[in-house]
Amino acid sequence: MQTKIAKPDEKEVEELMQCLNRAYSGERNAYCSWWYLSKIVTGKGYEDLSYYIEKIAKDEEKHAGALAVRIFELGGVPPIVPLYADKTDEHFYLPKEQMVYNDLVRTIVTAEEISRDIYVELIEKTSGRDRDTWSLVNRLLEEETLHDKLFEDLPLFYWATFAWHELSA
Repeated sequence: MQTKIAKPDEKEVEELMQCLNRAYSGERNAYCSWWYLSKIVTGKGYEDLSYYIEKIAKDEEKHAGALAVRIFELGGVPPIVPLYADKTDEHFYLPKEQMVYNDLVRTIVTAEEISRDIYVELIEKTSGRDRDTWSLVNRLLEEETLHDKLFEDLPLFYWATFAWHELSA
């Protein structure tokens, strides 16, 4: 006997699209942030760290692309200018003033935590209702967890040397 998956009503689709757009925006912002960090981590001994960070940036770009495809499949259009979970949420913006590596990393990590929360919300909303979105979001959440593992495995030396290094060129 096959279980029939319930079709979401109009209100549920609207809420799903809002969550998908927030997740898409978070991934676009994460891509830009990680890419930027990969370019400013320079100097002898930083080549490996820059490589790891750039790999994460590419993964984030792929995540945004996968979410955009799903948004189109559901009849929506991803935002051209990324939306943010909350316009007042500083974690989705890089500070304009001069900052230190630690601040940048902290900003990115917090934004990633918010994105993971959005994924958990999407998993709950789509469980038993939208298998395609549910599968996509589970895969993306798993990959985000791998990013956490990647940073746990990096030598503490790299992160310790970030302290108080200003970004001004």
